[in-house]
Amino acid sequence: MKVIVDVNTIRNNFKNNINSNLFNWIDIRNNFMHTGLGLLEDFLKIDNIGFVTDNIKDALKIRNVNSHIPIIVMGIDNIEQVYDLIMNNIILGINDYSLMNDINELGIKDDLSLFIQIDINNYEDGISIKNYKKLKEILKDKENITILGLYAVFNDNHNNIDDIKALLEEEGLSSFAIGLKDKLFTDGFISSELLDNAIKYQVKVSKCIPLKKGDIFVNKKIKNDCYGIKITHIYEDLSKYNKLSIEDDSYKIIKYVDNTLYLIGKNPIKINKRIDITKYITSNLYINYPFIYNLNGKIINYTNFEQKWM
Repeated sequence: MKVIVDVNTIRNNFKNNINSNLFNWIDIRNNFMHTGLGLLEDFLKIDNIGFVTDNIKDALKIRNVNSHIPIIVMGIDNIEQVYDLIMNNIILGINDYSLMNDINELGIKDDLSLFIQIDINNYEDGISIKNYKKLKEILKDKENITILGLYAVFNDNHNNIDDIKALLEEEGLSSFAIGLKDKLFTDGFISSELLDNAIKYQVKVSKCIPLKKGDIFVNKKIKNDCYGIKITHIYEDLSKYNKLSIEDDSYKIIKYVDNTLYLIGKNPIKINKRIDITKYITSNLYINYPFIYNLNGKIINYTNFEQKWM
């Protein structure tokens, strides 16, 4: 399977989603949603953006290319990583009240900037509004530790949205929301929108054989003359669809086994013909596979960042 990333589409998606009048946080969690950090080089010259990531490794890769762009790391693996953040001017996202206590015990004297996740569901990650106010008390005499802003992760069951709105109005801090578009949040948060229609999955036909009525194909008895099609290296079971549409023809799915799909149809398909199966893919199958980056029909490479396939 080939995974093709249309760079122009991502650029257009970015233009359509960025708000030039606000500061925009770009979601690059999971190695920029598994597409590789190299794609970000197009964005590094823009003034009113910053990046939000879930690990310090990706943050440091960005920092090695751009020394000043704001980066938030949403949590750390161990308390010692605080020093790495400080040395590289990276903002720490705090989602656990106990982490703030641990940082306080370090007695650090260098400047550290924080974004605080507010819990809006009473059971998700984040700090309750009550504990946020306690946290502010801890920091009131620490001029080197600054709360830059607040953020929240929303899903279908956000119970305390009015409370966080009131807190934002009270604090007047920068803020963003993951999973919610709301004018109250003064800063934008651009996430999966960047990859809309930008990822394409292609596979090759590895075999096409004529079949006669009564022939056996993958343990199935053929009822009418047709063609048997074999496609390998498909990493999602597509048999749930029953049929696969290839250009203007419909092919019945006979079996999916060992990452191989077997089809029958009235018309042959040339061996090695590339077939786009994007509309049938429902999960991020490209996690383990390198990409082909397509720009105006040409294949390009990114070299600014080390590509790390998850």
